[in-house]
Amino acid sequence: MSIQDLPPEFEQLLNRLLDSPDEEISQSEFDQFQAYLSTNPEAMQYYFDYLDINLGMQSDMKARLEALEQTFKEHNSQHTQPSPQPIVVRRTAFLRYAVVASCSLLVGLLLAWSFPGYFPGNRTPDPQSGKEERTYVATLTRSTDCVWGSESPPEFSGQRLMTEDLVLERGVAEFRFDTG
Repeated sequence: MSIQDLPPEFEQLLNRLLDSPDEEISQSEFDQFQAYLSTNPEAMQYYFDYLDINLGMQSDMKARLEALEQTFKEHNSQHTQPSPQPIVVRRTAFLRYAVVASCSLLVGLLLAWSFPGYFPGNRTPDPQSGKEERTYVATLTRSTDCVWGSESPPEFSGQRLMTEDLVLERGVAEFRFDTG
């Protein structure tokens, strides 16, 4: 059973009794409260449960307060003056920070080297040496109705061409070769 199941007047009287200083309540209110307790066993059970909880908390709080006071007195009598903090703590904190920063830097460098494939022991081939020497051999001067057979046909006059671009299937084209 909860307090909501009891009449609202009982809850108001209970709150008035509990909130009033030094348990000041009028005689008529007290008689009405006592009548609720005597006629309703659930109200009486709720009231006694509340008193048990409230008294248990108050006695527990008082005992804890006394224990805290005793602990404070013992601690205060033992330590009259606090000892200074050692400077070593700051050095170790700075040392830890330096270790973490250097490890982070090393991990970052390792990741940067691993993505393109540059490892310290691995020498990657020079990209220029991997490609064949591709040189331009001619310049397109003029073209008329040309059909080119290369993958990248010339698009305009004056364009520099490589040997693989000089495949003409149909039409007329005029080139100027670099050799003369």
